[in-house]
Amino acid sequence: MRFISFFVGLMLLSSSISATTFIIMTEEEKMEAASAICAVEVTAIRSEPFGSSIRTRATVKRVTANSQTIECFKGSENNEFDVIWPGGTLKIMDSKGKPISKIARIPGTPNLKVGQTALLYLWRKDPTDYFTILSWENGVNPIKWDERAKDFRLEFASPSGLPKRTRASRSKLASTQAPTLSEFKQKVRATLSRPQIRR
Repeated sequence: MRFISFFVGLMLLSSSISATTFIIMTEEEKMEAASAICAVEVTAIRSEPFGSSIRTRATVKRVTANSQTIECFKGSENNEFDVIWPGGTLKIMDSKGKPISKIARIPGTPNLKVGQTALLYLWRKDPTDYFTILSWENGVNPIKWDERAKDFRLEFASPSGLPKRTRASRSKLASTQAPTLSEFKQKVRATLSRPQIRR
């Protein structure tokens, strides 16, 4: 196996795919910084060569609720589109024709799976660029269909870089109902309508 260093991945990240890094942000900060916020289902994931490195491409489609495709909560996007981030695993042939794995591991990048439904905070520098996920795994919030509410409901997710919750905070979290996407939409509108504070 051949490993591409973390630093090479970061250099490629910043110079060629206009992506962000793994930064913990509040929900409001993500809402303000994102180019788009969409609820999607992952339909395909593949790794591909990108220069001398590797990037992962996920094809996603906007989720449907009550026979209607849910519009993005910020920005607008096609029903199906691609999202990319650095790193991944490629099966290649070495000089002797033997299959090997070429791996690029970038800590904090998303770990999406085919069939997964999630709310994605998306970012791109330019409208012609592919989307990446804002602050990487911190920009992925799993969602699950709630039959009683007839809506998707956000699930609480903690990025792997954060410390484990204490028993008290876990108990408090369990007693708090996560918002539906309809409720989340109202929060996005309220957050984006607030006057921006210049720092």
